[in-house]
Amino acid sequence: MVFLKRFSARDLIFYLLAILVMVFTFNAVQQMNEPDDPTYNEIRLLFEQEKVKYFSVEDNVLTLTLRGEGEDTSTLKYHLADFNVFYNDLHELIDSQRQAGIIQDYDYPAGWAEPWWFVYVPYLVILLGFGILMYAVKFALYAFAQEPLWIVACASLQLVTMPMVLLSSKFLIKEVSAEAVAGSAQMFAMAVFVGISALLTPLICAPLVEHLGHDVTLYGIAAFCLIPLALTLIYARRYK
Repeated sequence: MVFLKRFSARDLIFYLLAILVMVFTFNAVQQMNEPDDPTYNEIRLLFEQEKVKYFSVEDNVLTLTLRGEGEDTSTLKYHLADFNVFYNDLHELIDSQRQAGIIQDYDYPAGWAEPWWFVYVPYLVILLGFGILMYAVKFALYAFAQEPLWIVACASLQLVTMPMVLLSSKFLIKEVSAEAVAGSAQMFAMAVFVGISALLTPLICAPLVEHLGHDVTLYGIAAFCLIPLALTLIYARRYK
């Protein structure tokens, strides 16, 4: 508590904003240094113009080895939104160029079978969004409740919110993670959900409660839940 009293809420907000500015600046500089990603139409033209010497596909990343002047070659990578679209679009052209010796070699990924839960991904997204919304409702009710019985009733919502968020997020993380890093992705998500949140929540909420009171802080936490809810809706739109 002595450590927390040294920092006012204004100081804490300033440091958090400074960290965010540094992160955004670093990402912006990295993006400026990276070349523009090719479009699918440009990738298709490379095949049609017989400039592809080798190519491979791994984890939906298409790696092309292109012909240059003389014996020179260059490498280009492109992230495929859907391997099946690429295959259905170009496999006849690729086969004909392979027979003609234009494409000297290529490598497709092994066949992929949908897991049993894959058809339920849209429902998992809905479940995750509903769980996050219930988190917001729970903290808003904490601030609104005045009687101990109501606080206990609000706490019982944890029986619904936590299983919803944990279960749906685990399946969604598995769906978007490469098989080689699936375990690491789950561990990282759990570290953020349990470890980092447990570390940051007291550091942020303690000065807020001291300066703004319990009710305003709880309403603020409820409002903060709108951020992951918005990210979930963005993911759902991209998935669609």
